[in-house]
Amino acid sequence: MKKILSLFFFISTFVVVTFLLFQDAESYMMTKLEEPGSLGIYSALSFVFLLSDILLPIPSSLIMILNGKLLGFMGGTLLSFIAGLTSSSIGYFLGRASKKYLDRFFKPKEIESANAFMDKYGKLSIALSRAIPILSETIAVMTGTTNITFKTFFSYSVIGHIVVSMVYAWVGAFASSLNGHVITVVVVIATLILSVVFGKITSKKLEKKTV
Repeated sequence: MKKILSLFFFISTFVVVTFLLFQDAESYMMTKLEEPGSLGIYSALSFVFLLSDILLPIPSSLIMILNGKLLGFMGGTLLSFIAGLTSSSIGYFLGRASKKYLDRFFKPKEIESANAFMDKYGKLSIALSRAIPILSETIAVMTGTTNITFKTFFSYSVIGHIVVSMVYAWVGAFASSLNGHVITVVVVIATLILSVVFGKITSKKLEKKTV
């Protein structure tokens, strides 16, 4: 647990500090996105901004709602999903690249304990955290420092991002006045259900292979 708590504190602190240092970036990005222009230019800017969410204080929920408003439900969902998933994958590989350096600060038992903890709870946290700012970035990077494979991380990230992208695109396209807290609750519950179902399906497949 020491490794998990230490890394969580370190990474989340780094993300928060980055957000504070670049807090003016949020208004700049929204201004750029709201400037008149072609949908192609808007889509490119939206993709770049959402991709930067792993390191910069991007108003991702507002951008995803705007995607749904300007590109429609399907277009907004697709753009937000691809950009968000790519951003999370970058975070994972940042964590993976720093793993060998960070492990020097922990004892073998602490590393083993962290891997066991993430094996048990990490998959669900990957999916659920996609809807929560700061936690999303922190979990993505932290997962890369554990033994969880990219395939597993990617699979559960897909679940989280598809739910988040669909809900926000729907809000933008059809119900832009919906309360933000209500959106978060809907996203978390839907992601939880999908994660549990996905976990049971994959576990059954693994059981069949071992038989």
